[in-house]
Amino acid sequence: MSAVQHSSGTVQPESGTVRLNVELFDAKMSNLGHKTVSAQARAIHMDRSHLHKIRNGEYAPNVRKAAEMAALCGVTVDELFPRVSAD
Repeated sequence: MSAVQHSSGTVQPESGTVRLNVELFDAKMSNLGHKTVSAQARAIHMDRSHLHKIRNGEYAPNVRKAAEMAALCGVTVDELFPRVSAD
């Protein structure tokens, strides 16, 4: 993924990289009983504000966290974080 790595372990995605499939994430997390962003953040051991940034496309999680999120949802990382085309 072409992006800028931050000291917190997160990356800021550039155009044409990956972005959370929010609809899929919400559907899978809701099926697990995590219906709010706060509940979702707790389930993936992440601060709610950080999850908001991921949901809004401001940041992408590091590879380990993306894999944890995908595993919890029962999907692949590529399904949960598909490539998006440049604007």
